[in-house]
Amino acid sequence: MSRRVLQLLLSGSVQGCGIRPALTRLATTRGWSGQVKNTTAGVELTLAGYLPVDDELLSIVRMSLPIQAATVEIRLIPLSHFEGVGFCIQPSETFGPVSAVIPCDVAICAECLAEVRDPSNRRYRYPLTSCSRCGPRYSILLKMPFDRERTTLRSFQLCAECQREYDCPSDRRFHAQTIGCPNCGPNLWLTAEDHVPIGINDDAVRQAAETLMDGKIVALRGIGGYQLLVDATSSVAVTRLRLRKQRPHKPFAVLCRTLDDARQVAAVDELEAQTLASGQNPIVLLQQRAASFIAAEVNPCLREIGVMLPTTAMHDRLLELMQRPLVCTSANVHDEPLVHSVTKAEAQLKEIADLFLHHNREIQHPIDDSVVRVMANRVAMIRCARGYAPMPLALPPTMARVAVGGHQKAALAVSNGHQAWLGPHICDLHSLVSQEEWYDRLQQLTQLVEVTLNVTDQHTSSSVTHAPTRTIQQFVCDRHPGYFSTQASEQFDGSRTLVWHHHAHVLAAMVEHKVQDEAVLGVAFDGSGLGTDGTIWGGEFLIASTRGFQRVGHLRRFGLPGGEAAIKDVRRLAVSLLSQLESLSADEIAGLTRLAESDVLILQKILRLPQSPLTSSAGRLFDAVASLILGVDRPTYEGQAAMMLEAACDVSESGSYQIDLTSAECVELDWRPMLQQIVEDRRTGVPVSSMAARFHRGISRAIISICERWSDLSVVLCGGVFQNRVLIELIANSWPDKRRRLGLPGLIPVNDGGLAAGQLAALTVQ
Repeated sequence: MSRRVLQLLLSGSVQGCGIRPALTRLATTRGWSGQVKNTTAGVELTLAGYLPVDDELLSIVRMSLPIQAATVEIRLIPLSHFEGVGFCIQPSETFGPVSAVIPCDVAICAECLAEVRDPSNRRYRYPLTSCSRCGPRYSILLKMPFDRERTTLRSFQLCAECQREYDCPSDRRFHAQTIGCPNCGPNLWLTAEDHVPIGINDDAVRQAAETLMDGKIVALRGIGGYQLLVDATSSVAVTRLRLRKQRPHKPFAVLCRTLDDARQVAAVDELEAQTLASGQNPIVLLQQRAASFIAAEVNPCLREIGVMLPTTAMHDRLLELMQRPLVCTSANVHDEPLVHSVTKAEAQLKEIADLFLHHNREIQHPIDDSVVRVMANRVAMIRCARGYAPMPLALPPTMARVAVGGHQKAALAVSNGHQAWLGPHICDLHSLVSQEEWYDRLQQLTQLVEVTLNVTDQHTSSSVTHAPTRTIQQFVCDRHPGYFSTQASEQFDGSRTLVWHHHAHVLAAMVEHKVQDEAVLGVAFDGSGLGTDGTIWGGEFLIASTRGFQRVGHLRRFGLPGGEAAIKDVRRLAVSLLSQLESLSADEIAGLTRLAESDVLILQKILRLPQSPLTSSAGRLFDAVASLILGVDRPTYEGQAAMMLEAACDVSESGSYQIDLTSAECVELDWRPMLQQIVEDRRTGVPVSSMAARFHRGISRAIISICERWSDLSVVLCGGVFQNRVLIELIANSWPDKRRRLGLPGLIPVNDGGLAAGQLAALTVQ
């Protein structure tokens, strides 16, 4: 070893996970001088002394990093000298463009859990404890880099004991930015409808548990916003929550205290267990056990159940007192965004919750719980939020821009010219309240990455409180003129680029699989999106690149009698499909769809009108088939019919319905033979489980057959239909050429929650 000076620039997930303390301990142990500091680009480490050769040094540094930082990138720069003596943590550099990974919120770690369960520890039963490796991050962040003075914790002065821990290099809380204790940190309090506190900290949690045991509803302020809790084993309590929240059937998630408790509720494989217990702490969709003691009203007509483990010490303590799982669902009024402030919670949730468990750690960035599903041994994102977002995107640096996403499952993506991020799930944009929330999230995300919006609109005119380094120059939007996000982008200065809905879906999958530099065959199956021919697409095969696409295949089109009315009453869709079978009379169609013959005749007349919309949507095809096989009439939440159809599948069924492929240049998948077979199976009394499985297998075989026609291209699957585990695993298990890339769903949502990532990718070449 020779005496020398090196600067190491660490980028990636390097803030908010204890890297500076870990590097300080390493340097002190080795006798090296130097310094370490956060910057807007990551972490900057300077080392001086008898240093090993570069490769060995890099290995030593990596081995010293916390497990969350195992994949960081490190760049070495030789320096001529270093003036300091010893090693220290320097104040962060706050100037320059943000290119570091924004730290995500992390669930309570095992060490912190052990402390709050230990009667001899000074943090015993402290509900908001955290350390350098866990706790709130993005939700409290005001500005990068991640330091306490740039978070909502800046008003909490450390007590003498916490300050000693913060200053001690050997302590787990050395330079832990979220450090606190019962004496100096945020606290809990419990209120009823009169807003008068009736308990604090552990006493508040005890009273909340007693309320839950009585079958009542508690609104709890979590890391990123409020959650509604009830006893998951009580049909009466869950039904009460459904009535008050106006959510008649959409499944709820359940909160279990430990992995062993989760295994009492559902089957959990190794990857699912790792995901459940990870710091990201998502809701994981699992196969529910037949003998589960969870109330049937939690997830009616479904075989899967969403399960999560405690996010904070207060969740853990509630579960300890309850000794049973809790329903844990986002606290919001029907079709409105997540509630996150104390005043709004007490105002907006007063008709839902019986008690409110508040805390005074302010939430700068409201963020919901993430939802994932393991499919084909791969974690697939359903809702990208806490623990995963903002998600850095592997896109080349370019001008500052914003992608505004779609209308449902809204999420934004932003590039500041140095780094790009997919923001967290916001909500559907149907209501004025949700649209106001969209504006707020746009302001917050752009401010955080140091870009500004040139605006004239009243919603955003007062949002900028610092001097960002760059101005947004371009907005990229969906081509549907009726989307709120597309309309809202017109209120900002800057050019606008419009991207076709299904092209954006394919591009998002290309970003996920890092194939932006090639053309791929994208299979885009979803509910709806405006197509280039003016019809509603959703069952598409596109040869796509970042520069454009060619439509090479699609499902046979059918009408949407009444437009949106056909989505709300899926019997209308069944009538539309069956009306394309010449062998069926109106009377027979009425019998198959549970409608009066007169209603069928009216719908057929509507279908013949020139203004009746046409679609090639796979999502609507699933809805219609669910109506025919299962008798679904009026779904009460998006995707309900398709989810019930998937849940009904007998996966051991080897039969398959037939879908014909035309030989035209743009291949049409003709579902009429399949429909005829479904009608015949209904007449002969084939079990619905077999019919549902035959439908899924028929769809999977048709997809593979189309893909084989363009065997020289990588394939990516995208769109909300591919959240279906049965369909994904049928395709993956039957994929004919294992050497050919099959891009399965991953961490960028394949539903509209990932649309903005694809929009941003399209803009990189325009």
